[in-house]
Amino acid sequence: MEPLLIIYMAVAIIYIGFFGLILSRKSGIPHILFLVVFGVALGPILHLIEYKVLVSAIPAVSAITIATVTFYSGMNINVETLKAHGGRALILAITGFTLNTIGCGLFLQLYCNFPPPLAYMMGAAFGGTCAAIVVALSSSGSLPIRKSTITAMTLDSTITDVLCIVIASVFLNSMLLGELPINEALSKIAAQFSTGILAGLIIGIIWIKIMHILGQEKYTYMLTFATLLLTYATTEVIGGSGGVASLVFGLTLGNYKSIASTLKMQVDKGILEVLRVEVFHLHSEISFLVEAFFFTYLGLIYTIGSAFEILVAAAITMIVLINRTLASFVATSMSEMAEDRSVISVTIGKGLAAAVMGSMPAQYSLPLSDLAIKITLNVILLTNIIMVLLLAVITKFVKRPKAKAATKEATEASRADTSKES
Repeated sequence: MEPLLIIYMAVAIIYIGFFGLILSRKSGIPHILFLVVFGVALGPILHLIEYKVLVSAIPAVSAITIATVTFYSGMNINVETLKAHGGRALILAITGFTLNTIGCGLFLQLYCNFPPPLAYMMGAAFGGTCAAIVVALSSSGSLPIRKSTITAMTLDSTITDVLCIVIASVFLNSMLLGELPINEALSKIAAQFSTGILAGLIIGIIWIKIMHILGQEKYTYMLTFATLLLTYATTEVIGGSGGVASLVFGLTLGNYKSIASTLKMQVDKGILEVLRVEVFHLHSEISFLVEAFFFTYLGLIYTIGSAFEILVAAAITMIVLINRTLASFVATSMSEMAEDRSVISVTIGKGLAAAVMGSMPAQYSLPLSDLAIKITLNVILLTNIIMVLLLAVITKFVKRPKAKAATKEATEASRADTSKES
């Protein structure tokens, strides 16, 4: 391929990702749809890049994406905010994730004859809601819901992004371990995750001290990003979970105040707060870049398949919608969030976590990995399309009477005030 063509494609991906985000905030249409469509146009339609070359790049692409997204998710989780406002969000996240993992897993096992570990890995991949989509929808101001509901939905999507990657990794590891006795397999999985937690925590604590020493030295973020990739790779080499290590590393840096207070670390919290904000903002830029390229990459490796794959994705979308509705009823019962239940119920768009874990079987050349990628991409497309359509209906028809009532009450109150003044 011509080098200039690669440059033009990279530029186009960034432009589409950037303006797609702006359009997403204004219209509520998830930006990932534009990126996937662009990828499909470049690959399956125009055949500008060879399929074999793209598939061979899956291991490196997936590793960088997992490290980036888990670190960002960890930094996004504020322990104090979770303690104060996370009750309903935790109920929504855990209930919805559990229902989706079991429901989608059972469907894939019974109807598609997927092996149980692969079926439930895919179920876990479809277990949550994309944090980026929820943030984009809430920042658009197009959702007629309370601020507390937006906070709960944002926390829910962040938590489920983490759950998707962690739990799907458990099922993936069980497939890779093969025919080991159940006790031995469980102990190996537990060792992988405990090694990841320990590695992420130790490196995170050390890095808090290093950031304090470096102060506001230039390019501190690039050093932090290099350390993130080093943490992921080294943890994988020593037999741990690189994704879990990256998550804990981000969680530790994002909650440095609690960590420093607990361990009685002598650090300048003012300098660390400036660095934390800088690292968070710069990493969000890197996350945007990785996300834009990853969804375009998924579109590139997508092959237009049979009606069976679309029907399977449609069935999974319906299962996810039903489970989300049930979870929203459980989470919002006897609270003011119950009035926003209709919006919560249809916010089912899948994103980066689902895409990454759905493509992981291909990294290890596991059976049915091609079908898994096709189903994953179709589910991402359908859940986002259905979500946009249902939110448009709810915003236009369900919430409008309340707005009119509120306007009428305000008008009557204004008239009353005017008559009093006169």
